[in-house]
Amino acid sequence: MNTSHSTDNWMVRLGEHDRTVIEGYEESIKVKEIYTSAKHHVTLLKLKREAVLHKRVLPICLPEDDANVIVNSSCYVTSWQFANKDGNFTDVLNKAQVEIAPFQDCNASYSGKLSEYEVCANFTRGKAQGCNVERGAPLVCPGIDGRFVLTGVASAEEGCSNAGQYDVFIDVKMMLPFINDAISMIQYPDRSEERRVGKECR
Repeated sequence: MNTSHSTDNWMVRLGEHDRTVIEGYEESIKVKEIYTSAKHHVTLLKLKREAVLHKRVLPICLPEDDANVIVNSSCYVTSWQFANKDGNFTDVLNKAQVEIAPFQDCNASYSGKLSEYEVCANFTRGKAQGCNVERGAPLVCPGIDGRFVLTGVASAEEGCSNAGQYDVFIDVKMMLPFINDAISMIQYPDRSEERRVGKECR
């Protein structure tokens, strides 16, 4: 895991839904540190201060170590880029319903290039046609207790918008060791780690 302190120009925007208007839920927070996993091509951001939580900004649950991604289960993807294959972001955050696809079928559509660290989905309903979400878009699925779980993070497989291919996401469960290591490096003076990362997710 690599860390970096060169985050002077990094900013996280929370509560954003429509970039053309101010709705009153938006919050911008500077990034203090980044934690990067070269293995998973994923970066975690440590903010300079805590986010203000409300109905538009809530933590997402992480999967359990023994959680399984169930084929054909209905999940959701949110993205700014569904409608713009030219690479420009949409003004309004889009949501699409997806179904988890069999890994064997998905891997075959990529000529066996995928790994155990990836999970695949088919778009079924919403403002999405093929794999044109931005890298890092979240794949969330309902858990057995009804709370949504961050199941995947959009990958950027070459040619994923081609007919007959599936949409590829990095499996968050496979990243749990990296995530837990990053969290262990962060000090929370006011609240316990367990409460921060486990008790408040929705």
